[in-house]
Amino acid sequence: MSNAVAMAPDARKRVIKHGPPPRLTFRQVIDHVLMISRKESGKQTARDYLSRLVPAIEYAEQPEVRRRWPWVAMIDGSSEFALGLREFLLSRTVTRNGHAASEPRRVSARQVHNILSTTATALNLAKRPEHNLLSSAFVNPLTRKIIGERAHRDPLAPPKLPMDVRTAMVGVMDAWQLSTLCWPLVEPNRPDELAGVLISDVHRGAREIVFAPRWGGDDGNKAHQAFRTVYPEQFDPIVEFLTGGRTAGPLLRRRTVAEQQRQPEITVNSEAELQREFDRMLNHARPDEVQCLQDRKRVFRRLLRRLGGADEDDLAKEFHRALTLARPDLSVRFYDLRGSVTTDLKRAGVEEILRRYTTGHSVNRNIMAEYESQDLHADMERYFQYIAPLLTAIQQRAKELGISSGRTDATAFAAKA
Repeated sequence: MSNAVAMAPDARKRVIKHGPPPRLTFRQVIDHVLMISRKESGKQTARDYLSRLVPAIEYAEQPEVRRRWPWVAMIDGSSEFALGLREFLLSRTVTRNGHAASEPRRVSARQVHNILSTTATALNLAKRPEHNLLSSAFVNPLTRKIIGERAHRDPLAPPKLPMDVRTAMVGVMDAWQLSTLCWPLVEPNRPDELAGVLISDVHRGAREIVFAPRWGGDDGNKAHQAFRTVYPEQFDPIVEFLTGGRTAGPLLRRRTVAEQQRQPEITVNSEAELQREFDRMLNHARPDEVQCLQDRKRVFRRLLRRLGGADEDDLAKEFHRALTLARPDLSVRFYDLRGSVTTDLKRAGVEEILRRYTTGHSVNRNIMAEYESQDLHADMERYFQYIAPLLTAIQQRAKELGISSGRTDATAFAAKA
């Protein structure tokens, strides 16, 4: 009896669960996995997982499937279950945005791959000993052979947004579009990174923007890498135009705030004030709202919106407007700019290690990074010379719109093409 009492506190401290896994249906396992993903990877990842796992649940709950495999543990190594799921997905039809009046169409091969891959990930997560939802000896039936390989871009395919297309877009942009979209037209950063740039991240003397996880990682890029990019001298008046005398806050503001149609909910005048506002928002967040670092980033990005900041959707929407005016025959994603700019970096002779660096990827796997010093400004200057026609078009359009004359009022922002 005394031994049992003495062991009780140790049992409560156990990290690895003991005993056989419970008998769970497919829906129950997915529900547990989503809760785990929410805590480990954040709300957005859990939402993405949910959207991809719902079709797998639909398959698992078909009467014939449910009758044959009532518990997830019973699909251990079953290629029949996995093949049946793939067949179900390949024949599944959906409507655009879920609208009942839209014409049904088959799920794309890419989305079938995403669903199968995410389902395999969920089952692997469930068998981890610390979760004990499935036996650690459980054989995942969704093998690489069944999932298939993700379609990769043909490396010989031309860039989707070559320099002439980007130059044509510049010619139809208004002041807000030019000052905001000139960055992704020239710099190879992710949209999420550009939307998170603060005025304090811009070092005007060196013409650099610093991307780094701030405040211990509360807001960072996808790869959690610290890196810098260099912008051309043609952007000097645009930087002045964007800041408009402000000393802190987001560099890129959404149109209604930039054009003074609306005022931001809050304003800050220093980095210290910005951090205090962030701490205040964290302190007022619900306990279940901040469960991992990714959630803290979401809170910070919400703060930037309250400060009037533009987000990825704002950039993408205006990008498509400008593209439709300049080249209505093209249908590409906003994200395709990143690949087109990176291609130009390569063609301009920028070293591969610097291309990886300026795009926010890790360079740690390149052993030469341990020995060689790189000259970021020299390589970027070669790139700026290569894209001179685009930079000249941006400079000329800025003059036409009054940006280069130092106008930072709503009249300049509202100037139309």
